[in-house]
Amino acid sequence: MRGTVQADILKEDQAQNTCIFSTEFSLRLMGDVQQYFIDHGVRNFYSVSISGYHMAEAGANPISQLA
Repeated sequence: MRGTVQADILKEDQAQNTCIFSTEFSLRLMGDVQQYFIDHGVRNFYSVSISGYHMAEAGANPISQLA
């Protein structure tokens, strides 16, 4: 199996100011996923993906995309 965990919670918060969950929670969740992948040797699966293109599609300006 292959795949990627998308950081949509963080993307929506940063690009559209749509705060379903807090930024703190979103970052902690992303960190927990990273740690799980490390601890369990998960292979062929990217633990996080934040795409500048998707940020732009969600309405982010170029500075936010770069950040």
